[in-house]
Amino acid sequence: MVQLDQFGYVDRLEGRRASIVLDNGVRHLVALDSGVIEREDFALGVRVERRDGTTGVITNDVQAADVPTWEVFWEGGSTTQVAERELRHAEVSHPVDRMQAGMLDSAKAFNLRSVAADLWARHRSEELVSLSHARFDLMPHQVSVLHRVIENWPHRFLLCDEVGLGKTIEAAMVLKELRSRGSAKRVLILTPANIQRQWQHELKTKFNETFRIFNRDTIRHLENQGVPNPWQTEQSVITSQSFAAHNPTRRDEISAVPWDLIIVDEAHHARRRRQGKRTTQTNLYRLVRGLTAEPGLGRRSVLFLTATPMQLQRHELFSLVELLQPTLFPSEDDFEEHVDQRTDLTRLIAEIEERAPEGDELEAYVRESSQWLSRSSGSSPRSADDLASELRTSQRLGEVMLRNRRAAVGGFAERQAARWDVDLTPDEELVQERMDSIVRDGYQAASEGSSGRANAVGFLMVIYQKLAASSSRALLRSLERRRERLLASQAVDIGASEAQEDLEDDVTASEVARRLPPSVEREADRIGEVIELLRRIPIDSKARRLLDGLRELSGIERNAKVLIFTEFRETQEMLRELLAGEEWGCEVFHGQLDPDEKDRAVELFRDGVGRQALVATEAGGEGRNLQFAHILVNYDLPWNPMRVEQRIGRVDRIGQEETIQIFNFRVRDTIEERILEVLDERIGIFKDTVGGLEPILGDAEELIRAALRQEAENRDEEFERVGRRYEREVQRARKADSELADINVDTRAYREEIDKLIGKASAVTVSQGDVDRLLYNLLSAANARVTGPGDGIRHPQGQRRVEFGPPFTEEHRDLLDGQERRLVCFDPRISVDSETVEYFGFGHPIVDALVRNVTRDNLKGSAAIRCLAGVA
Repeated sequence: MVQLDQFGYVDRLEGRRASIVLDNGVRHLVALDSGVIEREDFALGVRVERRDGTTGVITNDVQAADVPTWEVFWEGGSTTQVAERELRHAEVSHPVDRMQAGMLDSAKAFNLRSVAADLWARHRSEELVSLSHARFDLMPHQVSVLHRVIENWPHRFLLCDEVGLGKTIEAAMVLKELRSRGSAKRVLILTPANIQRQWQHELKTKFNETFRIFNRDTIRHLENQGVPNPWQTEQSVITSQSFAAHNPTRRDEISAVPWDLIIVDEAHHARRRRQGKRTTQTNLYRLVRGLTAEPGLGRRSVLFLTATPMQLQRHELFSLVELLQPTLFPSEDDFEEHVDQRTDLTRLIAEIEERAPEGDELEAYVRESSQWLSRSSGSSPRSADDLASELRTSQRLGEVMLRNRRAAVGGFAERQAARWDVDLTPDEELVQERMDSIVRDGYQAASEGSSGRANAVGFLMVIYQKLAASSSRALLRSLERRRERLLASQAVDIGASEAQEDLEDDVTASEVARRLPPSVEREADRIGEVIELLRRIPIDSKARRLLDGLRELSGIERNAKVLIFTEFRETQEMLRELLAGEEWGCEVFHGQLDPDEKDRAVELFRDGVGRQALVATEAGGEGRNLQFAHILVNYDLPWNPMRVEQRIGRVDRIGQEETIQIFNFRVRDTIEERILEVLDERIGIFKDTVGGLEPILGDAEELIRAALRQEAENRDEEFERVGRRYEREVQRARKADSELADINVDTRAYREEIDKLIGKASAVTVSQGDVDRLLYNLLSAANARVTGPGDGIRHPQGQRRVEFGPPFTEEHRDLLDGQERRLVCFDPRISVDSETVEYFGFGHPIVDALVRNVTRDNLKGSAAIRCLAGVA
């Protein structure tokens, strides 16, 4: 019997009703004329099976039995009589068997199965399947890294391309390729806190990979639900390094999960440092070691990412290499010797490739190379190419480290920086003086309090200083809310670390400042005086200079697109109001916007006609490709140079065709002027990329904070000392970096192989129309409703709305994750940066499941008959 695609049997009849028992044991009472049950058809020659799985063929109908009974010849050779209720149709999967059994499907189902199987086979036959998933322009250097890693899997690598070359993309390509091969089901990505969303965005929009960010709130929620180890609940996890490595218990929980792939971004933070005879380890190093170097983890895939390998101490670099491949260097002394000889070896390889020696000259080079060739076996190299190739294999560091340089890759634009000078009005100078006094007393109070309160008060003073440098509006709004809280004596204090996290998440500065503890005596009265001064400044001098500068720019470039960065939401809102009054199209972009709002802001900025501005915060700008703009204004300056570099990196990307123009404000005789001097004149951040200098610039904000805690008369001297230090260290670091040649496979033959891979991935073997039809039919077969062009519902730029229904929703709950309705596109060129529009193509988990649904052996479509017109 069948009811709702379930099998069972009639247990007894009760008048016009039947009591049926389903195979799952559930009993139902149904009306015989309801149409919900029908008898299964059995006949001679039909293949059947018993509940124990034994199969056979019906050979006779037993007429004399009390209940319907059949004689069955079983595959073991015996023949028995079996009640019909104990039999089920045997699953016939082979197409020929189905044809012979008369189990024919529709021609439509057969065609869908055939087309899906054909396109799927073509897709899976590619050497690097993930290349066809790419929603970005494939770059040879990125494909070469992917090829090298996959070719040597499960070998581990340190990816250390220079800043801007796409280490994140390279790691994501490896992740996607391993997942397509079934080798990376569980993946953990450890990143600095401020780039978690960037990773999440890149993986979602470019690779159809959905990762969940684990933070304090995530863990608390899961623990409150009684989950023993929250890290076991998800297979795709991004978490911040500081949070993950915070304490031994959390490190143990993470290490207990059977991860298939570990990716550590900014891996130089996993440090094991040597100071004299003493060795220290960061908590991140302890966590990473537990994830990579414990017994039994040798085949776990691991990628370390850093742009700064040569800025580390030798011992630190050796420690990272040892985690990846502990047998590569027998000892640290051997590692030191190899690194010292690397420059000579690189020079020799370059010379051989340039001169292409033959005969006696080649033999001379072979003799000169003997110390490195001794590691290899076999006859003497027969050509210059053979010699260069063999020497490359002796670069043991290259077995684990892959590096590409901006100069070799090319495609980057020039940077030009300019300053907009600002002179403060008397009222603005008075505000600065009053705030300096409050901050000075606040730092003094912090130095005398308990550590927790001292940190919170000290952080409040930092916020005050940054707000004063940002805008009068931001300072006014924050002081007003701060004063309200102080007068109300609301006890809602938060600590410095929570305040820092809130600011990084784009919570308004006024809300953060309001919740920090009291700092100085008469604080409410003192900030009240500043509030009265600020209320007399409707538009400050800095804002006026911005308008003048933008007018100058629009006079040169009528349809200018200007990206303006600020650290504070209050300043952001002020700038939106200001620019709207000047007839600029202006959008805001910050971390509190939902994905739809972010997509909309970028689209309006990109596609808007006339003068357009996008005012963004750090959290808002992460992960977005804004290279269609080339004018950047730092309305205020982060004290961390790496944050400034990240801002510029939004427009300084491969393929930028315009000169990048960067404008900074020099507000005379202020903190901002001092910071600008350090960033520009000493570090040179606006002229050259400094992403690879993070190990030496990582403490810049702390040193700047220390300088600002000095008395006013000592402040300039302290800033000069900080500036000189960084000038020396940057020069030394750039010199060391220039000596590090590309550590990558770069032979002519290898480059040709990469070009072929890119060519094959880019070749159009199936039309977009064919792809559209396949996806429509796959979705239709899964009982999904698709709306799109031609259905009377407007969907911009080739977008479609898909709504899934049963049985797909029941069979694939894990894939849908409660999202039965989705906005999708079938063309990889559509809505490339959107977080809300999913690209439905091979490699998307749902599309792959749809293909499996129609190509499985036991599903419809494997056997059919179709009459072809005109064929005899």
